[in-house]
This record gives sequence, C-alpha cells and structure tokens, in this order.
Amino acid sequence: MKTKTLLLLALLVALSAISPRPAQAKYSEKMEAVKERVQERKENREEKKEDNEEKRTEKCDEITKKIEDKVTNFDNTHKMHERQYALMKEKIGKVILEKSAAGKDVSKLRTDLDTLNGKIEKFNTDKKAFIDALKNTQQFACGQSEGAFKDALKAAQDKHKIVLADEKDIRNFYQNTIRADLKLLKD
Repeated sequence: MKTKTLLLLALLVALSAISPRPAQAKYSEKMEAVKERVQERKENREEKKEDNEEKRTEKCDEITKKIEDKVTNFDNTHKMHERQYALMKEKIGKVILEKSAAGKDVSKLRTDLDTLNGKIEKFNTDKKAFIDALKNTQQFACGQSEGAFKDALKAAQDKHKIVLADEKDIRNFYQNTIRADLKLLKD
C-alpha cells in the first residue's frame, strides 16, 4: 500500500511538473482564431454597409433620372396633344363657318365645339396637375423620406390615370359625337 501511495504521489509530482502551458497555448490560439473571425465579420458588415450605400445611391440616381425623363416626355406629349386639339378645333370652326354660310343649321356643332373646349380645358388642367405632382416627387431625399416619396409618386400615378381618362373622353367625344354631327351636315 505504501508503494501505491508513493507511486501515486510520484505521479502527482510528475503531473504537476508538466506545465499546463500547452493547454493554455491551445486556448490562446483558439481565442485568437475567434477574435480574427469576429474581426472579419465586422469588416464584412462594414463592406456590406458600404456596398448597400453605393447601391442605394445608384438606385436613387436612376430613379431621379427616370422621373426627369418622364417629366420631359409628358411635357412633350402634352404639347403634342395641345397641337392636335388646336387643329381639331380649327377644323371644326372652319366647317361651322362653311356650313353656316351655306345656310345649314350648325347649332349642334357649335354646342359640340363648346363641350370639346371644356373637355380640353379639363385635360390641360389635369395634365399640369399631374406634371406638378411628378415634379413634386423630386423634392424628397432619396432613401430618407420615410415613405413620403412613395406617397407622392402614388399621387402622381393617380393623377396620370385621370389624364389618360381625359384623353380617352376627348377621343370618344370626337369620334362618337362630333363625327356624327359632321356627317349629318354633309348629308
């Protein structure tokens, strides 16, 4: 029994003589590896933030350019519609003068022309309101407006639908009413 105790004591002394330094070294290495991974993740997050900011800036520039292009496009189409409607009114006016000089009753065509003028005025007013609403979207800081940009864009889209309905109303009025009255005068 004494030998077992001595042997155990010798074993304990031998184990205590062996330094726990290798275990500490392994632990230190593991901790360094963990610190490096944490640092890499931080750097990756910062890179992603920078990339996201660049993407956001590019997207904002793209949206701004699209809106400017749409405003220019709608201004041009508005001018084209104004010319078409002016020509339409001029032609109807000429027919009224010719047919009234020929002694025909043009009162219905005059009423149609007045109605057409009212529809064209409504179209012009709605078109200007739409273009103003579209330009209004440009005042918001892209990415920082907290939904105000989307609301303004939605309002502009709603006004655009009204303008399209006005165009359709004028076209239908001309095709269905004015043309029928012109045909009656020819007969």
